[in-house]
Amino acid sequence: MTHRTSPHPLRRTAAVGALLLALTACTPDATDDPEPTAAATGGPVVVGAQEYEPILEMTLPVPRSAKGNETTVGLVSLVQSGRTTELRLVLTPSFPEAEEGEQISVYDMFGGDVLPQIWDVAGLRSYSVVSDTGRDFETDVVRATAANGEAVLYQAFFPALEERPETVDLVLHPSWPVVEDVPVTYED
Repeated sequence: MTHRTSPHPLRRTAAVGALLLALTACTPDATDDPEPTAAATGGPVVVGAQEYEPILEMTLPVPRSAKGNETTVGLVSLVQSGRTTELRLVLTPSFPEAEEGEQISVYDMFGGDVLPQIWDVAGLRSYSVVSDTGRDFETDVVRATAANGEAVLYQAFFPALEERPETVDLVLHPSWPVVEDVPVTYED
């Protein structure tokens, strides 16, 4: 098992302080909506030279991060081909305290826990990112970065889904809502 650390020690310290502050003030308000609003995207998102058209987009608070830090997650696709299932996400950071042009890693956009899972609730199965000799088959979450308002592509590979379900649930982070009924495309 690999242990990922943030390349920014000051952010790690700030994240610990923000977590302690959040724990002291995390009494839920009855008027708060516990789930983010999912909205259709306004068109393709450009990452490098590629355009990606998310099928679902939501803006979520970054766990264990300074108040106001958010990540916009665009779900592009979940495609099974052969022995793997590929997840594609377009991630766009919004970190108000970041300096202009400062690069924010996928690791920081997820608040340090980049452990997506696919849940096949009907088939009573869960799938984690394929790993070999301690390396996960996913985008390098520390080196993949974007500045505020810019997008970065995150890809992760899971084992092929047994019984080929039409839809699955997607857990991107333990503190974020489960994305339900994600369609799976089969290319074989």
